[in-house]
Amino acid sequence: GQELQFTQFEKWNGAISAKYMPTDNDVVRFDFIIDEGYNIGYAALPMDVLFAKARIYGLTHQHYPTQRWIHSIETKVYANTVTHAMDDTKRPNVPMHMDMPGWTKTFGGYTDVRMTAKKHRITLRLDGYHTNARAEMTMYPNNEAPMFMLTWPDIDKLDFGLYLQDDVKFNDRRSLSYSARIEYLNTSVKDEFGVQQAAVFNQDISGLDHRVLKNGNLSYLEQFGKGLSGWATVGYSERAPSVTEQYAFYIFNAYDGFDYVGFQNVRNEKSIQGDIGFKYESKKFNARLTGFYYHIYDYILGAIDSSLDAMTIGANGVKVSENIDAAYMAGGNLELAYSPVKFIELSNTASYTHGNVVDGDPLPLVPPFKNVAAIKWIHKKGFVQLGCEAAANQSRINPEFGELKTPAYALLNIRAGYYFEFGNKRLTLNG
Repeated sequence: GQELQFTQFEKWNGAISAKYMPTDNDVVRFDFIIDEGYNIGYAALPMDVLFAKARIYGLTHQHYPTQRWIHSIETKVYANTVTHAMDDTKRPNVPMHMDMPGWTKTFGGYTDVRMTAKKHRITLRLDGYHTNARAEMTMYPNNEAPMFMLTWPDIDKLDFGLYLQDDVKFNDRRSLSYSARIEYLNTSVKDEFGVQQAAVFNQDISGLDHRVLKNGNLSYLEQFGKGLSGWATVGYSERAPSVTEQYAFYIFNAYDGFDYVGFQNVRNEKSIQGDIGFKYESKKFNARLTGFYYHIYDYILGAIDSSLDAMTIGANGVKVSENIDAAYMAGGNLELAYSPVKFIELSNTASYTHGNVVDGDPLPLVPPFKNVAAIKWIHKKGFVQLGCEAAANQSRINPEFGELKTPAYALLNIRAGYYFEFGNKRLTLNG
């Protein structure tokens, strides 16, 4: 019954696409998206967004050769720009006015080749992109000169990758899929002012940052007969740090209430992962059981540095990106669907994830046990569905990330739909 201040939202967007077939084997497609947001409120922050604008372009060529073993060749080039500005001028009692604009510019492309050869379906992809990210902050203290900083210090990223996937079908019951990707990433800071800022923390970010990322995956699927199948997957992946994790200079995170400072030499995350699952399908009953485990080495996390003072008024402190030895996540889900009679459908999905820093605290942003159940009644052209979404209490929290214990909850949902036919046309109403 109360209005929550600073939740306003104004936005419009549009898109245009065009396709052209110069030959029977070629398709050319152009896409353009414009997205304009204005006066966007952020109740959890001390300021709003004045505007957020995006321009997204894409040009795609698809070629379907006459050779049997090459199924398709797709080449795409793309570009996008995003401009964003924070605004505190509409907030009451602002202790110090700040301007905070930011920009990203990206262009890139890829070529996909899909091939078939006997039992193999092969996908080969070569891709690359260049992106630039810059964000500024200017503070205007009373009766003093303005203070300027680069929260993203004009960063260039150049990335090239090569990906290969092969799906091998031995027979109608057994198949194997394996994939591998190698990626080269080059990052540099273009603004000397940003280099000087990092020197305050004894960081030299003037040089190039070179990284090679490796990823691989192996999956086996088997049909056991009578609707029962199972699969197992193992994989290895690496993740480079984000722009904020490497180069942030006092970027405020409203979630945990800390200012963040990046660290250029933070190591890549490395993950060994696996999952196993079984699926059963019949005319009236379907079931799917999945379990997974991720072991992440050099996990990137922000650690509190009590020697640094926060820049944002009211912030809880400063966190600096660092690697911790390891973290893990394990969990699974069970999906059930049953139709005892033609006009009744029952479904239930239960899921749980357990995450922890090895020999330490729980990982942040890991949800508790959750269950979603529904019963659906279907009658001729309409249906009514009653559902319940329930979650256990959240007691495995990470206080350093601003997480609080929360009680269990349940939501009851009702949904209905009906469709009308007019000749070969159909009108559907849902509520």
